[in-house]
Amino acid sequence: MTTKDVLYYLLLFLSVAFFIIKSPLFNRNKYVSNKGFLILFFLSVIISAAYSFATIHFFKADVLKFFRDANNISCYLEQDFSKNIELLFWYGGKIDPPRVHNQIMGTNTWSIPSDFLMSRIYGLFMYLSRENLYVISFFFGLMSFSTKYMWIQLFEKYNLSKSQVYLGIFALTFSGMDSFFTQGMHKEAVVFLLISYVFYFHILEKNLLSIWLLFLALIHIALIRNYIFAIYLLVYLIWILQKLYSKNKKMFYSLLFAISIGSIFILKKIIPFLISKKLSFNKKAIGNTALDYIDFNNTFLENLIIFFKTLFNLFFYIPNFSNFSFLHIFFILSNLIFILWIMYFYKNKQIKNVKMAFFTFIPSILGLLLIILIVPNYGSIARYRSVFIILIYLGIVFNINNVNIFSIYIFLTQFVKKHLFLHHKK
Repeated sequence: MTTKDVLYYLLLFLSVAFFIIKSPLFNRNKYVSNKGFLILFFLSVIISAAYSFATIHFFKADVLKFFRDANNISCYLEQDFSKNIELLFWYGGKIDPPRVHNQIMGTNTWSIPSDFLMSRIYGLFMYLSRENLYVISFFFGLMSFSTKYMWIQLFEKYNLSKSQVYLGIFALTFSGMDSFFTQGMHKEAVVFLLISYVFYFHILEKNLLSIWLLFLALIHIALIRNYIFAIYLLVYLIWILQKLYSKNKKMFYSLLFAISIGSIFILKKIIPFLISKKLSFNKKAIGNTALDYIDFNNTFLENLIIFFKTLFNLFFYIPNFSNFSFLHIFFILSNLIFILWIMYFYKNKQIKNVKMAFFTFIPSILGLLLIILIVPNYGSIARYRSVFIILIYLGIVFNINNVNIFSIYIFLTQFVKKHLFLHHKK
């Protein structure tokens, strides 16, 4: 970043920080003060900037592709904003765009609607700020802060204790590589923001604006990560069915029959789509991060073995020693922390909020299973799983009492003493 970029970044930070303190949009919380919100905002923009640094120097990810296309969009907006504003609203895909044909065809992400959406977001931020990835990352840091704010309000609404609130904030901010992706500059950050709003919507006063924002959130979840939308739709239908079963069994069986018939027609569309995605991922499964993948030509036993190997690799992928790096250490530590938290929850489970547990654990389990069945590349698995891992953390926070950020350390020492026979009598 140039000196001018740094000054511009600081000006943006101070302006938004002042807005957060003074704006009535950000309600105060009994456990998080104004100073606490500012610290969270600062951490969010720093982590997002760190994601940019990692992208430029380590990941070489799709972010750079979005950035290149955003530059093209931004240039056209600067030439004539009113004429080219359509660039910010066009869907993308195979349909030939009207009027802005030349502008669209200059992008590499046009053919994939979710990629083109990210390019449009980058392009808008680039037009509003500067053509610098770090400055654009500031806006993703603001998205990340907004996500934390919504969950803090949810914590208060559900009467979580002070230690639970702090643990939830800690999980959202520092839970390893998974929180890094959900605070970075990729689709996962946008999707997690949208999912968070869907949860947050239930504590809002229902007005036209909040309903409209919910509608937009659902549309964009389906656009960016259609499988997440499908999973949540399925889970929501299951939730309705189990509610109906206890209240009105006739309506339950009628709805179950209708869903079963509808599922047959839906599966005819979904299964070919999943197969095509699977075959597409298989073709891209090259390099040292490629895993053995389930193949339709394998026997059932061979695919079963591959499934369990992939399940293990979802958490403990260890690359060749020659390719081992600090990044891999970060992945492994992040996975280890997650496994320990799952063990801690299993030992101390107290399902206090059935609804929150249902809509965090069930979609996450289904999503993780789908990812390891479809995606054979560890790098992609690590990023795609991040939203689900954070949701599992939040489900644990909502359903465990007497917990704080040191609980995992205490549990680990007790586990080692008990199971590795390190305890001794005085």
